[in-house]
Amino acid sequence: MTLLSIKKSEIYLYRLVCFAYYWPTKYLEQLVECGFLTKQKVGRANYYINAPLCQLLLAHS
Repeated sequence: MTLLSIKKSEIYLYRLVCFAYYWPTKYLEQLVECGFLTKQKVGRANYYINAPLCQLLLAHS
């Protein structure tokens, strides 16, 4: 492998990781805006919760 091909593969991997990280967040934020999910920030992490589903599961457990 040449240095150029190594750099190209590193850039491709970086783009792939960024896409995999940011795309679900964007989708989840849209679901929050529509009212399907609620967002709760705990420390540095964000949790997206489907409250009606949680209530249904707790009612039937």
